[in-house]
Amino acid sequence: MHRKKNWLTSAFFISSLNCNSSVLAQNVTRVVIEDKAALYTSDDLLAMQGQTAFDIIEQVAGFQFIDSNNQRGLSNASGNVLINGLPVLNKSQSLETVLSDLPISQIAEMEVYLAGHPFSSTSQYTQVVNIIRDNSKNRANWQVSAKSHKDFNQANAASLQVSTQWLNWDHQLKLSTDKNVAYSVTDYTESNSQNISYLNGQDQYQESIENISTGITSSKVMTDSVLQINALLLKEHYQEDYKRDWQNNNDESGNEAIKDKSQLDEYELGFDWQQQAIAGEPSWLWQLTGLLRLRDSDQVAFTTEQSDSKLTLTQFKQTQSNTEQVLKLASQQPALWWQPELGIEVSHNRLEADTLEAHTAESKITTTSVSETRAEPFIASKIKLNPQWQLYSKLTGEYAKLSSKSNTQYETQSRYLKPLIKLSHQAQNGLQSTFTLQRKVDQLDFSDFLDSQDNDFDREQSGNTELKPQQSIELSYELNYEAEDLWTLNTRAFWQKQRDIHEFIRFDNGDWGVGNAGHAYYYGLDLNISIQTNWLLEDSLINAFYEYRDADYDDPLTGDRAISWLEPHSAEIEFRKDGDWYAWGVLASLPNTETGFYPEEIYRQKDRATYGFYAEFDLDNDMQINIELEDAFGGEYLYDRHIYYPDRTGKLDYRYYALEHNEPSLTISLSGEF
Repeated sequence: MHRKKNWLTSAFFISSLNCNSSVLAQNVTRVVIEDKAALYTSDDLLAMQGQTAFDIIEQVAGFQFIDSNNQRGLSNASGNVLINGLPVLNKSQSLETVLSDLPISQIAEMEVYLAGHPFSSTSQYTQVVNIIRDNSKNRANWQVSAKSHKDFNQANAASLQVSTQWLNWDHQLKLSTDKNVAYSVTDYTESNSQNISYLNGQDQYQESIENISTGITSSKVMTDSVLQINALLLKEHYQEDYKRDWQNNNDESGNEAIKDKSQLDEYELGFDWQQQAIAGEPSWLWQLTGLLRLRDSDQVAFTTEQSDSKLTLTQFKQTQSNTEQVLKLASQQPALWWQPELGIEVSHNRLEADTLEAHTAESKITTTSVSETRAEPFIASKIKLNPQWQLYSKLTGEYAKLSSKSNTQYETQSRYLKPLIKLSHQAQNGLQSTFTLQRKVDQLDFSDFLDSQDNDFDREQSGNTELKPQQSIELSYELNYEAEDLWTLNTRAFWQKQRDIHEFIRFDNGDWGVGNAGHAYYYGLDLNISIQTNWLLEDSLINAFYEYRDADYDDPLTGDRAISWLEPHSAEIEFRKDGDWYAWGVLASLPNTETGFYPEEIYRQKDRATYGFYAEFDLDNDMQINIELEDAFGGEYLYDRHIYYPDRTGKLDYRYYALEHNEPSLTISLSGEF
């Protein structure tokens, strides 16, 4: 079954890539350090509610947090929050996760740039936050938590973060482990084209994720430069268990059991060296960044299906080995009026995979290899047209050589030009506007080159080794407004023309998988508003988020429709109350619907409204306690499959309908410093 995103336990507020929550920082004095920048001191941060850097960033009025992503390369992977002026070189974990692990006590200052900033590593962003760590003394922060969810009642997470200085280096060491378990029960039925039910069943599902990570980040400030080195080791164990029982109208019964185990080992090593500007000495500033990432995974899934007449055994086994190597060299001259920046990024990525698909009577082994080499030279400029208007432009060239081999061998070379123009305006009344025009070339997901198995609905997807990247031209407008610390508005509207879009298609050999399926028009709106509600309850606020998406795609099978996995509407609302030593809040996620189009199937999943609650309290001896209740009234998810014959151009063959239930979960965590 579809598993709900755990948005409550990962953060107290709502965050997304394009529009993220920004709530009002109350009773905080912001010191202006230069035009369009504000400084939050350590005392300011301690006066705000929250325990981590991410908690504080979400309380900065008018700032839209943009998380990092797992894309290959460096230029487009980092978010818009820096630490000591440097991007976080940690692609195995999101920027939100890193900031959620950074205690407020380890922050000396926080610089907020709402329009214009001096950091070349995030020049593609209008807004940036720079966190300056406090390395004046050694300290250690710890956290432990326990979770209760159905039959799982035990400690589920522990972490230790140590900050120390040694040999003129600042070292940050992080150790963490966590385990999360999810349970659900699903009742399902199958009916024919006349909507007459002929089979009923129940699915009991259990999911378990265990993580262990060890990381260290070391930095050294030299006379005119800064060097940062980071290393990370991550181990993850993931397991799914399905137990299904069914009975048809002829009193014939059967059952199915699936046990799917995955093991992931990931290693990461990176460095970032940046020259720093020296007062009175205008010159070109250089930056050199490198990253090595190794990722090995093993998946084994066993399926046993027993009916009155036969026993069927199925095994799916896949091993993957991923290697990413990237080097980026850049230089900028901030003293010139047009602030030029130029550089080049070179990367090599490789995937080796072996896939075994074994059924009772036959088996198949597939070996797949994918190799990609990319070079991306770029030149950019940032021009301050007047005190209110700023123009940022960038031209990136991309040369990519891709070779893949599975049942057949395929090799291609691609060349792209990716222009970006961003015009920003900062009004005196707090209104910020940004107009953006850009061409995007999405990265290929190497997993689409491989065969895969869907345990939820017994789908078997074939890999496509001749997949081309999806391209788009995007026009967008962003507006941010702050009304005298009473309310803030963040909104973004965009329109895209997409080429070579990725949809599920039928291949010439009869199999199906992800392929290039023509062009589409994709558009949407993000709206986030935060309102102080002191008239209702002192030091309280309401934060509301709404997202609208739509698309026009000319499907070769059925004509005009939306693209797959589009959610037309989604909304989340939060009410929060802050006190001197406590804070609490209520969150609601409203229903949404997602639709996927397969060659023979239209699949819809609907999430019903869910509610959550959290509270945090400051205790003596620099300790805090957090309480989080997720799915307070339980969660329900609907799955509706319409299967057609021979494909979606034909008549309805049968329908599958399922209703999944899960129970509330309670997490209590305790944190402190020594």
